Formats: sequence, structure tokens, C-alpha cells
Amino acid sequence: MSGISLRQYVDLCGTPCVLTGDDPILDSRHPELTGTRTVVAMKITVIVDTPEHRAIALTDSWGTNLDACWSECRLIGRVSIARLQSFELIPGELGAPALPYPVAALPSDLHAGDLLAVPSRSSISLAQLRPSHATELRSSGTVSETGEELS
Repeated sequence: MSGISLRQYVDLCGTPCVLTGDDPILDSRHPELTGTRTVVAMKITVIVDTPEHRAIALTDSWGTNLDACWSECRLIGRVSIARLQSFELIPGELGAPALPYPVAALPSDLHAGDLLAVPSRSSISLAQLRPSHATELRSSGTVSETGEELS
């Protein structure tokens, strides 16, 4: 997207990060598919196996409550041939948004440090993904309470 790979962007910016660009799909039969798209990259911080055999992955992002296409969530940065398994993606920070958490089909060999790419139908700001970062920016007067940048 925008002439840079998401993996390179993560190397430059860290996680979570947001990459926004024009949608490459230009189909007049489906105008709802055109426009701007956002891809969120987040890191898996912890994998939890529960006694109920639920697979839970903690992430470094609060992006779980956004308008994301969770069915299109993909592992980036490494190849896996493991079978797909449903993982509940939960923000790992204290005070994260409450249930329900999104579920994504990801390789069963998912582990801490893996990177995920999650496309979104709407624009997302970095402040929406890293509340601690947003709090710092709000206290400095750089962004509003809604995450919009102030002039």
C-alpha cells in the first residue's frame, strides 16, 4: 500500500501502526468497494490456552473495537503452513474495551511476536489504537478527545 510493504512500515514505525491509502479496486459495479482503505498492523504479545480450549491472543493494540474486516486478518512477516484456528483477539493493556472481542482465523502455530495485518473499511487514527499515546497527545494539546489532530 502506498509504495511500501506493511512489514517495512512496521520496521519504521513499530506497532501498532496504521497505513492508509487509496483502494486499488476500481469497479463501477461495486462503488462501495472504492475509496480509501486503512490497514492496521498489530503485534501478538501473549498466547493463552484456556482449560475450555479457547485460543486467546493478546495484542498491543486497542484496534479490536474498530470497523475492521476481521475475516481478512492475516499473519505477516512469516509463512505458516499450520491449520487455521479461531483466535479471540484481546487488547493486552489495562483498561481495554470490554467484550465482545473479535475472532480471527489464524495459523494454529501463532506465537508472541507475530504480526497481524487487519484491513478496515474506515479511516483509523493511531490515537484510536494506542490510548496511552492518545492520552499523552491530549495532555499536550495535540489531539482532541475524539482523536482528531488539532492545528
